[in-house]
Amino acid sequence: MLYELSQTQNSLQNNVALYRCHQAGSIFYKKVALTRQANEIIKTEKMGYDWYFSSTGYKNNVVMHEKYFYEIDIPEFKGKKFSLTSKISGNEHIIEIIVDFYKRVWLTTNKFAIHGDMALSNCIIKEKNIIFLVDWEHFHFTDMAYFGFDIINMLFTSLCYETTSLCALHRTTRRFLKKIIERLIFNIPIISCLCEKPFQNTRAYLENFYSRFNLNKKSMLKFPILKFSREISENIDIQLTEC
Repeated sequence: MLYELSQTQNSLQNNVALYRCHQAGSIFYKKVALTRQANEIIKTEKMGYDWYFSSTGYKNNVVMHEKYFYEIDIPEFKGKKFSLTSKISGNEHIIEIIVDFYKRVWLTTNKFAIHGDMALSNCIIKEKNIIFLVDWEHFHFTDMAYFGFDIINMLFTSLCYETTSLCALHRTTRRFLKKIIERLIFNIPIISCLCEKPFQNTRAYLENFYSRFNLNKKSMLKFPILKFSREISENIDIQLTEC
């Protein structure tokens, strides 16, 4: 077997290494805890995958090895993949597919889950109704009132690569954001606190419940929405009411 070091996450104080593994003509990914404390991150990721595959009905081939330092083996999922810098423009239809998929899966589960780091780069589209989500290390359960958190967080991440001025979004971008958020909350059987001020409330959830993400306050800056001031989130919400 050939191991190719893909990245380490020590910069986020996660102490997890990611390897791309080649074995008998197939490829899979292996995450390895580098400390005993990091075992909890691996365990959380496995819980996230288990919840996801149970909720979607997809076959679960993710395997965790409970050694002194935990490991998790993740298959290479086939399908359309997206770069870390994926924008909204050009991916509007993909985002619509993800939102519809999110509503179909997340509204039919017994316990409401947060992926924690949903982004286009963590979505693999195999077919219209088959989406694989990767990187579940921030997985946790929370109140259904936060329905939509992962989608709004994903939209903000893509916005950062869309424009150099979040305070003056292009009219087309504003209209799409408003349309996709309306699509997200349309006809849902619960009241989400993200129906109003979606970007401000998404930021507030990250700030108030950072411990649920297996990160400390400093490490939370991995999320683009926290790298910008609260005023930016407020400004985006205001722009959406004006279009």
